[in-house]
Amino acid sequence: MKKVAEKLKDLRHTKGITQEVVYFDTNINVKRIEVGSMNISLTTIAILCEYYGTTLEDFFKGL
Repeated sequence: MKKVAEKLKDLRHTKGITQEVVYFDTNINVKRIEVGSMNISLTTIAILCEYYGTTLEDFFKGL
């Protein structure tokens, strides 16, 4: 889970998007995800990958 959270945070930073903007656009609280305080479903990962412009396949490469 820690690696998934770190990768999501890296993707968000790369896009230059704040946690607040992600929440506003997706209704997903990435702050809780990025600090690893909650489990994340594959569905949520897929939504965030689409939002960040990457595929699930690319996301999971190297994890």
